[in-house]
Amino acid sequence: MEKLTSLFHQRIGMPGDTRLTFEKLTEVLEKTVQSIPFESLLIR
Repeated sequence: MEKLTSLFHQRIGMPGDTRLTFEKLTEVLEKTVQSIPFESLLIR
């Protein structure tokens, strides 16, 4: 799971040592939306 978390941090541009907490949820979601295009998600 550490590898996945590390890759996620890298993809959204957050430092690797940042803990994903409820308090950081807004920041994480904003960075995710800006970094991962909606078109690349497969939703069924």
